[in-house]
Amino acid sequence: MHAIILIPEFDLVQNPRKYDLAFVREFMSATKGFIHLLDVSELLRVVQSAEMIAERGERTTRLMAFDFYLMERAKFSAKRGTLCVEILFRRPDDVAK
Repeated sequence: MHAIILIPEFDLVQNPRKYDLAFVREFMSATKGFIHLLDVSELLRVVQSAEMIAERGERTTRLMAFDFYLMERAKFSAKRGTLCVEILFRRPDDVAK
């Protein structure tokens, strides 16, 4: 399960340290789900990235790709120690160039 909190813009988060790894662990323990903090532009990037992933797969649906990308984003957030992250999807063939 994914819980997505949609905010107008990341700059409006007054205390990003409040949404740290301890907050994520507490949420996951209580709900058995993942929490994501997205602003509108980040949500659009996630949807577009999922679309690109689905297009490249033969059996990958858009929903499967969306779930995959959110999971990868959650891993990235855990490494950074905060939910307040913005990431840009790069296809492996784009990175190699």
